[in-house]
Formats: sequence, structure tokens, C-alpha cells
Amino acid sequence: MLVKTKKNSTIKTIPFGQVHSIVRGIRTSTLRRRKDKKGYPSSDGICFSIVSKRRTLDLQCVDSDDAGEELRDRWVRCLNLALMKFRRVNKPAEFKQQLQAHF
Repeated sequence: MLVKTKKNSTIKTIPFGQVHSIVRGIRTSTLRRRKDKKGYPSSDGICFSIVSKRRTLDLQCVDSDDAGEELRDRWVRCLNLALMKFRRVNKPAEFKQQLQAHF
């Protein structure tokens, strides 16, 4: 989704309702291609991606004092909880099917 701003520029967004997964590590094709380039993450432990049908947002946590993996796991856990709550409230039938598939 593109949102117009006052200055005629656009902001790219991923509506939360279109997110289908949040994945840990270097799993997307973009991150895999950039993995070995200077300035890009080489560690699977500090990256995660927010994935929708049309777009993917790849993120990297700061890897200071080996806390990057723990920070990434917190982000992924919290985003997954928010996604579950969103689905339960906004798409109850879909949420029920997902729960049944996991348990």
C-alpha cells in the first residue's frame, strides 16, 4: 500500500492485516543476495523479516555484546503475539483455523 504525503512523496507500508508471517534469520531472497556485501548482516542470528503477500520488510538488530539474537527474538515474539491478537479480533474464522492447524 502506498500512502501519499503532503509533499507528493509516497510512504511504502505493509498493512498489518496483510502480514502472513514473521520469520527469524536470513530467509528472504533479498537478504541472501546481500549477505556477503559490506555493511550487510552476515549473521543469521540478528535478522528477521516481516512477510506479506506483496512485500517483505527485512530488519537487522544491532549486534552489540552478542545481544543481537536475544533482541531479534524479542521483536519476533512480540510481533507474532500482536499478529495473533489482530487476527483473533479482526479475522476470527481464520484465527480459529490457524489454531486448529497448530494444535
